[in-house]
Amino acid sequence: MANALNRALGIDVDSFTADRVREDAFGPQPLVSILMAEMDGRAAGYAFYHTGYDSDLPARSLVVVDLYVDPEVRGRGLGQALMAGLAREAIRLKARSMTGGVLDSNTKAIAFYRSLGAVQDGVRFVTLREDALQALTKDGRS
Repeated sequence: MANALNRALGIDVDSFTADRVREDAFGPQPLVSILMAEMDGRAAGYAFYHTGYDSDLPARSLVVVDLYVDPEVRGRGLGQALMAGLAREAIRLKARSMTGGVLDSNTKAIAFYRSLGAVQDGVRFVTLREDALQALTKDGRS
């Protein structure tokens, strides 16, 4: 499903493997947690998340990395169920916010999050990928 989401976002690489997920989510130092949704006895959606810190509050935050529901079961409440599960986890962790990114072009997702009470706060994520990280460390700007 993570590869399907990436393809839907225009990322052609099928970089998620069972080994990668085992290491990143269930290894000795998990980087991400996973919440799964089932429909009719099969996996039909997921959320990747981790804890973070919201310096505006200041308080713990739950960071939603991915939220995905298989296209054939969308509109049946799984996305809302996943978000409710994430909200319960945020409250359990004593987080005061839950945040994540959404593409400007994904108007359906924006409408979905707004229907849950989310606000777009005007912040845009910026990303330095591996090549930019390497370049930054080599030319004295570090």
